Amino acid sequence: MADKAMRTKEELLDFTSLTFQKHERGFSMSVNCHAIDWVWEKSGGLSLHSTPRDNPLHLALYCKGLKESQIARTRHVFLDQVDGFGPLDYLDFRAQFLSLSAEANLKLCIQLLRLSRWDPELFCEMGNRIGEASLTASLEEKRELYAVMTKCWANFFPIKDDRDVPFAVARVLACINQFQQAIGFYGESLRLYGAKALTHHNIGICHFNLGQHQEASLAFKAALALDRDYGPSKELLLRTEAERERLEKLKP
Repeated sequence: MADKAMRTKEELLDFTSLTFQKHERGFSMSVNCHAIDWVWEKSGGLSLHSTPRDNPLHLALYCKGLKESQIARTRHVFLDQVDGFGPLDYLDFRAQFLSLSAEANLKLCIQLLRLSRWDPELFCEMGNRIGEASLTASLEEKRELYAVMTKCWANFFPIKDDRDVPFAVARVLACINQFQQAIGFYGESLRLYGAKALTHHNIGICHFNLGQHQEASLAFKAALALDRDYGPSKELLLRTEAERERLEKLKP
């Protein structure tokens, strides 16, 4: 169990009711673990709880049909992975890191992604910083980033939210000059998150850098079809068309 919860009578003293909170897709409420534990233990169950932290989230494990001696390994793993540097600590650490991420170097960003066990949402949130830092990265750092990014993408599962992970991946790929792959991920962003002027514009930049001027023109025009006042696409469309004409004149 991982939920907002209270475990002791002391925590319940000032809590008058477990009010429902409505959300877009359902509702939530704080859990009374003290009551659950009492009922659970009366019926022969065992429970493990995370130690109190300055965090409303509480982690617990409930098991039944086992003796205390049979959960020694489970208890050890719970104490190590939850009461050690566990999910609650990670969430707090992540929040503090993101508040300072503008100053983080690429190595530190990669280390946090490893610590997160390849969290695609975290990659998305740090995408701008990672992209900027990768522009001056060494070849070895870019290879390391590519390997980490691949693992983060493998954990991505699309849901209807605002975290456009394929866009973040595409942007970083473009920053490390992997333009053909970046185009594919921008395409995935369009498929999952809808058409946006910026996405088409970035596709145009990738095609331009690959020398694919006709495709670049089409992408910039697609961006302007969505936002006719989008200045960057207007400028690059003119440059692309001029480059196409120049290359045409050079043909034998």
